[in-house]
Amino acid sequence: MKYWLYDPSTKRPAGPFALEQLRGLAGFGPETLAAPENAVGPNPWKHAREFPDLAPLFLAAPPPAQPPAAAPGPEAAAARLAGFWPRVGAFLIDAILLGGIGQLLGLLFYDQLCALGPWGRPLGFLIALAYLVPLTSALGGGRTLGKRALQLQVVDRRGRPLSAGRAALRESVLILPSFLNHALVPAGFNTAAVGTAMSIGIFVVGPTLIYLLVFNRRTRQGLHDLLAGSYVGEEGAGGGLESLPGVWAGHYAVLGLFFGLMALGGYYLYLKLAHFSGMTEMTAASRDLQATGRWVVRSLTRNATAFKSFRTGVTTRGTAVNVTAVSLTPIQEGEKDTDEMARIVIKAYPDALKADRMVVYETYGYDIGIASRSKGRGANYSSEQWLARLSTGTLASTVGLSSSTASAPAVDLSSATAAAPR
Repeated sequence: MKYWLYDPSTKRPAGPFALEQLRGLAGFGPETLAAPENAVGPNPWKHAREFPDLAPLFLAAPPPAQPPAAAPGPEAAAARLAGFWPRVGAFLIDAILLGGIGQLLGLLFYDQLCALGPWGRPLGFLIALAYLVPLTSALGGGRTLGKRALQLQVVDRRGRPLSAGRAALRESVLILPSFLNHALVPAGFNTAAVGTAMSIGIFVVGPTLIYLLVFNRRTRQGLHDLLAGSYVGEEGAGGGLESLPGVWAGHYAVLGLFFGLMALGGYYLYLKLAHFSGMTEMTAASRDLQATGRWVVRSLTRNATAFKSFRTGVTTRGTAVNVTAVSLTPIQEGEKDTDEMARIVIKAYPDALKADRMVVYETYGYDIGIASRSKGRGANYSSEQWLARLSTGTLASTVGLSSSTASAPAVDLSSATAAAPR
């Protein structure tokens, strides 16, 4: 026998169906009405369960409701996070890509980038952010090209890509130490506040980033992740990170101890430098060099030297003043630039000639953080040779040299010139 079926929820009859068809039929509930195929009468519809041959089909208990899936535990959530080495690999891929962009810009705009001098690093910082932020945010699905290659993704605690603001914060903190390291300070910005801020970026943010990335095994978050509320997981891992525990408190204790020791070391160094003879004059010499608008001083130091002869085995000890600067204009032929640099330094810092030697070195090129290229030239002479080269006889009395030495018209500099680093 065949039956018509009528589901009150849909209010539409269907059929007729044979019993064999009804056994494989789905979509009709326990309130379904049925009527024989050839039924007669004004109202042949009855509940399907009232027909003996249909009752077994419509009296069966519905399958028990499945409980909602439980949120993954901390161990399962941690398994979705990316490991240390895949993250390093993705970072290196992105760094190589950014380096290629920087080299291309250097080929196309070499002179313009050289003219930027200390402002090259800020430009490179913005270029890096222009690549990293859109791809790390929801716009790029939380995946830079490096992360795509290794199937990683930056997400928040719920597994969603970051907003543009949080992505900008994350990437800025991540790359800031590398752009501050060895960065030149523009003229007018060489203040204690700027120096302190740069020191914090290099010696506080940098070590904290590295330490947490290596040792924070619970959440595998670096400082940049903690500030932005982000995680790096396997691509498509989804959410479920809410069950992750917080960062172990011991990590903060270790970092606090480290920074405390570093602060004590910095204070000790400050006291040493405050009593260092000639510090005021060396600072003035650096300032005078930068005031020319031609150079940005990278370093001006006075230190002990030691040279051991391979032929005799005798070690010769002495002192040397080292001046290193970046030129904002192309280097002149010969040693005109280094002579001018030495003249400015000696005028502000006469005690430089009390050292056994003074080494002056300048470079010309660009450094935008993601790429750099430069060429350099230097001169390395004794105090007597510098006086003779510059004809600064008036400085001889300042350092206690004889006037005959200072005004010697003929000094054989061939060997010194040949040994001068280039």
